[in-house]
Amino acid sequence: MVFLAMPNALSIWRRVFGVNWVAGWFAPFHLFVYSTVGIGKLAEAHRFEVVRSWSSTSDSWLRLNIKAALHPKSHNLDSSPRSWLDGVLVRLPLSALLRLVEAPVRERDCLVVELKKC
Repeated sequence: MVFLAMPNALSIWRRVFGVNWVAGWFAPFHLFVYSTVGIGKLAEAHRFEVVRSWSSTSDSWLRLNIKAALHPKSHNLDSSPRSWLDGVLVRLPLSALLRLVEAPVRERDCLVVELKKC
């Protein structure tokens, strides 16, 4: 079994944040984005099969995307000083809002795929 986690090309947040979607430019970690279909084709070419897949968005990634949207010219968001978005009074309601918005949504930021060798 192999588990892979990667930016989800079909993420709702990719559409919301557009060019400021962090996973799209967070090099050197994320040079490509993927979908379950694309990973399935890659897996098949290497004699793996997709057992299951799911996606999730952490509240820290949502905050990072908001920071990117607020500061589009900054390329140091992950190590920047704490901002008002990092305070508990913002984090908790933002996390609750994230769960509420994502409840009916299947495609979230981080795509996780479980593969097995054929």
